[in-house]
Amino acid sequence: MDCPVHGHADYSLVEPFEIDNEELSGLSPKQCFVLGVEWRQFYEKVRKREPFSMGMHESNYARLARMARRHGALILGGCIAASWYSISVRWDEEVKSEPT
Repeated sequence: MDCPVHGHADYSLVEPFEIDNEELSGLSPKQCFVLGVEWRQFYEKVRKREPFSMGMHESNYARLARMARRHGALILGGCIAASWYSISVRWDEEVKSEPT
């Protein structure tokens, strides 16, 4: 959509990253890259709306759990080792049959 004031396109995110409040402060660029890769892998799995389980870094767990809930998923997860979490994502049949 063109911006009527400036004549340029208006863009928005497909899915929020939830990193606007310095959630990544203190992390190295390499760590941020890894969190981004996990985010993308998780997002692709959520979009398929099929059950899955995935391990992730502790600093991504809450962010990715919120993403799954926004998409109507039921989640179960927790800490599996120092700095590592696991999450299982499921949909009940009623939620899964809704259009995306």
